[in-house]
Amino acid sequence: MIRRLKRACGIHFSTKALARNPGVHLRQMFRRHRSFRDLLDRLADARPIAVVQVGANDGRDPLGDLIRDRPDRIERALLIEPQRAAFARLARRFEDIPQVVRLNVAIDRQPGERKLYSVRSNAGVPIGDGIASFERRHVERAIRTRVDTASRGEVAALIATETVMATTLDAAAGDAGIARPDVLMVDTEGFDGEIVRMAFQAGWRPAIIRYEHKHLTQVERRALVRELQQRGYLLWADHADVWGLRFGAALPYGIGSPSSGPLVLSGLEPFAKGGYRHCYVHPDDAELCVKVVARAEDARCHDAQQREIADCTWLKKHWAGAMSDRIPAFEGLVETDRGVGIVMGLCRDFDGRISLDLARLIRERGLTPSLSQAVDELKQWLREQRLLICDSSPKNVIAVRIDDDDWKLVIIEGWRHRRWRWLARLHPAAADWLIRKQMRKFDRRAAKLTGSGLDGA
Repeated sequence: MIRRLKRACGIHFSTKALARNPGVHLRQMFRRHRSFRDLLDRLADARPIAVVQVGANDGRDPLGDLIRDRPDRIERALLIEPQRAAFARLARRFEDIPQVVRLNVAIDRQPGERKLYSVRSNAGVPIGDGIASFERRHVERAIRTRVDTASRGEVAALIATETVMATTLDAAAGDAGIARPDVLMVDTEGFDGEIVRMAFQAGWRPAIIRYEHKHLTQVERRALVRELQQRGYLLWADHADVWGLRFGAALPYGIGSPSSGPLVLSGLEPFAKGGYRHCYVHPDDAELCVKVVARAEDARCHDAQQREIADCTWLKKHWAGAMSDRIPAFEGLVETDRGVGIVMGLCRDFDGRISLDLARLIRERGLTPSLSQAVDELKQWLREQRLLICDSSPKNVIAVRIDDDDWKLVIIEGWRHRRWRWLARLHPAAADWLIRKQMRKFDRRAAKLTGSGLDGA
């Protein structure tokens, strides 16, 4: 009752969820909350989706409701439930939707027969067939928490054992005609972490993932959350479940066809390497570049990529006109074999070579009069646009060679200053002062490269 009242009032805080997933829950308190169904609808609006659910029970959940409500947006669905009674109800619920495949098996790392423990249907226990596990102890704990029992014998009398067939996750999906599902939902009473890892090991990168965390240990919860965040997922949680959307999955400004598979960058040499990101020439278009994380296992790389995606989306909305002038055009997000890639225009010199950053040019050539003039023009443009950039460093500026000794400076990252943007919005004079402050910082950094000073902004 309390939970329903909180949801009706729009309250998403849960002390139990905070205790179980502190990192996820603290972050979701400071950003827009999205329910699992919201994410499903958003993805289904973007394209028809393929879904896999392990532990579907009778299909009465948000994913099952989406399949029933919007069957035209379901490309293929695989619903897996090992319990025979629950599976019979699941089969009846979706028998009229031809693209839904129901499978009465369990999922494990190796195929074969397994013993599945559950609560007897005629036991009169208020649990039903919602509890089923390979681990007998898990079912015993569930019974003890909900039923007053006097002995171990009484608990044992309430447990049913059935032999079920098991198969692997990728084999089940392959038989159902699903190569790379868009949605993975798992509810396997404590086996959820293993299922999610099986999906990753099979090469899956679902756009949306949901799993039940309440039966996992604290160590398992944190390890799984860390792995998902490192793979680019933005997570939400409640008292029982964690769900997440992988950055760029819905491709709101995406290019190319999601069904064509990820863009292959492995084996290519990046033309630029940063601390958190690497930049490649787009394999299909030499006028574009693709930015991806430098190290998939480093959460800081994913954080930097997420900030840049947010910046690109903000630029697309507020500074679309300026992007063709001093900011490379943002073409969209694309799936790659190294994660979500940011696709932008590639800066090239008049002779076709990839343009160098200003810091490298200053070190090699010094601050020539023509480069100094280009710096002055960039400062003037920033003042006119009142664009408060994040990092006024020469390494974040590309010098595009227009002619033999004619240059145009382009800002390639750090376009959105988060710390002082509220002050810049108070009054135009505040924005002008902050921009002049940034330009003086730019001059100091350039002076360190040349050993001399620059004229102040």
